[in-house]
Formats: sequence, C-alpha cells, structure tokens
Amino acid sequence: MSPFERQGRILLAAAIGLLFLSVFVSMIMTQWFTFGFIFAAGLGVTGLFFFLRGRQA
Repeated sequence: MSPFERQGRILLAAAIGLLFLSVFVSMIMTQWFTFGFIFAAGLGVTGLFFFLRGRQA
C-alpha cells in the first residue's frame, strides 16, 4: 500500500467519523451540523482523491 493510499484511507475514516459526530451533535445544536457536514464532505473528497491517486501509482 502506497503512502498516498494510506493517507486517503485515514482521511476517509476521519470524514466518516466526523459525519457521525456532526449528526450526534446536531441533536443538540442545529447550526453546527451544516458546518460539520461540509467539513466532512471536504475531508471525504480529499481522502478519496488521495486514495485513487495512490491506486494509480
């Protein structure tokens, strides 16, 4: 497994964790969910990019 691939997996795992966390927190504070969701989506896309780039190498 290349470093890019490993980095991508870590970012994807972080994005999924953050998504679950933002869903949990949104039960308490609604406005936080939007920020958490956008941030998690950005992390997920970045992780996917790294992962796919690692696959090609």
